[in-house]
Amino acid sequence: MFSFQLSKAQCTSQGAFSGSIFSDDNATGVYTFNTPSNAAASDNNRTFAAALIGLLSGTTHYLKATSFGFSIPSSANICGIELQIEKSASNISILSTVTDNVVQLMKTGSIVGNNYATSSHWSATEDYFTYGGPLDLWGTSWAPSDINSAGFGLAFSAQLNGIISLLPVARIDHIQIKVYYVIPFPVHFISFDAILQKNNNVLVEWVTADNDENVVFEVQHSTDGSEWNTLHTLQGNINAGLQQYSFIDTFSSNTTKTYYRVKMILRSGKVIFTKVISVLSSGLPVLKLFPNPSYDYLLIYAQNNPVINLFTMTGSSLPVNWERISPTQVRISTALLMKGYYIIRADKQSAIFTKQ
Repeated sequence: MFSFQLSKAQCTSQGAFSGSIFSDDNATGVYTFNTPSNAAASDNNRTFAAALIGLLSGTTHYLKATSFGFSIPSSANICGIELQIEKSASNISILSTVTDNVVQLMKTGSIVGNNYATSSHWSATEDYFTYGGPLDLWGTSWAPSDINSAGFGLAFSAQLNGIISLLPVARIDHIQIKVYYVIPFPVHFISFDAILQKNNNVLVEWVTADNDENVVFEVQHSTDGSEWNTLHTLQGNINAGLQQYSFIDTFSSNTTKTYYRVKMILRSGKVIFTKVISVLSSGLPVLKLFPNPSYDYLLIYAQNNPVINLFTMTGSSLPVNWERISPTQVRISTALLMKGYYIIRADKQSAIFTKQ
């Protein structure tokens, strides 16, 4: 049985966790967040940024929250990220307002992905507001190491619009993040086979189980077992049970034996192969030989004195010495052959063996 990893199944979660490092970053805006660490817990101790009489409208600095303490397993795939900000505003009216300016995540300390700021006016009533969700990656890709890093977190900024008689204040009591992820589970090749049929057609078929992502299959063949070509590409079906696939290939007129395998490509780019199966053309009866792979010698089952020829996979003829050791067997020395695949032919029978 062969197994590989899927990148999508039922998601679980860690969190919601609070950050442990908070800072005011003046890379944007004009208003400072006072005591940023007050956003570490929902305890009515708030970090805040206020408009000024000399500057009625503008944006706040970044309030950055990092070091959330996640420990997502390294084999996991991230499904989504959900951010909750407990926020409110004071000194607000129809003309004096607070809105979001920047709501973005940070990866290894850098601001990335979608800005989920909304234009809704903040209320004087403090409440949690949710951004993102279980299947929302914020417009970028995430590895478990990105989430577990101390540099993972939030960069936030608000827009303040005030009047002389009423200077708005943006208040944040708590920031927390929940991360959704999946631990990949094995998807199996149940079977794989390549069967010679009439007219030298070869039926290549395989069965998988528990495939729940869009994998791609490539049917590949080789004439020497080392150089592979893709014959056919097809999309895998998402199926929780067993799923059978097949493809029919035809021997070329000058081919004695072909090797087959199936290449499976996951959405992540990861690749896994089935075992290799060889098929001998029906035009060349199978020659019984032992051992295969061969190390120092090869036994051929032949009662008469056959005409024996030895070839490389490219068709080059090689000298061959043999001796009869029993009424039904002859022995060929392979000790001086280089490692690789060879064709042995005894009268009208042929076979391929491996020299180790």
